[in-house]
Amino acid sequence: MCFLYVITFCGETVTPSAVFINHLATAMAILSNKWKTSCDSNRKYRSKWEETFVWVQKAADGSAAAYCTLCHCSILPRISSLSNHEKSEKHKRRTPLHSQMQLNVRKTPKQDKDKVKAVELQTAVSMICHCAIRTVDHLSEIMIAHRNGSTVEHIKLHRSKCACLIKIIISTALKTDLIDDFQSKKYAIIIDESTDISTQKHLFILVCFLSDRRKEIVTGFVGLIPVEEATGEKIFNLIDEEIKRCGQSLANCIGFAKDGASNMVGCNTSMWSKLKSVSPFCMQHKRICHSLALCIQYAISKLPSNAGF
Repeated sequence: MCFLYVITFCGETVTPSAVFINHLATAMAILSNKWKTSCDSNRKYRSKWEETFVWVQKAADGSAAAYCTLCHCSILPRISSLSNHEKSEKHKRRTPLHSQMQLNVRKTPKQDKDKVKAVELQTAVSMICHCAIRTVDHLSEIMIAHRNGSTVEHIKLHRSKCACLIKIIISTALKTDLIDDFQSKKYAIIIDESTDISTQKHLFILVCFLSDRRKEIVTGFVGLIPVEEATGEKIFNLIDEEIKRCGQSLANCIGFAKDGASNMVGCNTSMWSKLKSVSPFCMQHKRICHSLALCIQYAISKLPSNAGF
C-alpha cells in the first residue's frame, strides 16, 4: 500500500519533493530577513562599548546607531559590527600610530582630566615660546607612544586643538593678567602696521610699563586690529577704543613709538597730533632703523652720480 502525502503551502498543493524544498527555502529566507530586520531595529547603543572601543560614541542624530569619530560614519549598534569596522582598512588608515600602538586603551578617569588639561596647556605654551604649532602633531604622538602609564598617555593634542587652546584660553588669560597689571599706570605705546597675504591691513599695539608684579619694565601685547582706512584719525580712534577696553586711557600715555609715516607723525591730522592733544606730555620716539634709512638715502643723493653703486 502506498500513501501520498500532500501539503498546502503558499496557496499551492505540493508533494514532498524538490519543489517543496524550494518553497520551504524561500519561505525560510523571507522569515530570516524579516527577523533580522526586526532584531536590528530593536538594537540599542550601549555606552559600555566605549570602554573597549575608545573611538566610538552614540550617533548625534538621535538614532540608536554607533558613530566612529575617526572615520565619521555610522555603524550598526552591535559588537560584531564594531569589531569588523575596527579591522577594516579604512579605520586602520585613520587610526593614529596604528602600526606602533593599539588604540584600545582605557578611558581617562575623571580625577585625571584636570592633570591632562594642565599637560595640554603647558605643551601649547611651549609651542608658542619655542617652535611652530605644527610641531605638536608629531610631539604628542611620540609622548603617547612612550607614555609608560603616566598622565601623558591621555593627552589628545594636535595643531588644531593646540591653536584653539592658544587663541581661546592662553591668550585670554595672558591678556587678563596684562590688564590687571596695567591699570592706572603711566605707559608707552608701540604701534605698527602690516599687510597680510590677503591684502588686509592690521595694526598691532604693544604697551611698555613698570610691572608691580614682576618688579621690572615689561612689554605686553594688547591686540591685533584690522584696519579699513589707514588715516591718522581712524588709527587714533582704533587705538583709543582698544586702550579703553583694557581699562586705561590715552591720557596716561607718556611715550609713543612708531615709524615715520606721514599718517603717524604729520603735523596736522596724524596719529601723533591727535595723541598730543590728549596727552600733552607724551614724548615721540621714531624708530632708529627708519630714520637711519632716510639719512642714508639723503646722503647717497648728495654723492656724484658716477659714484653710485
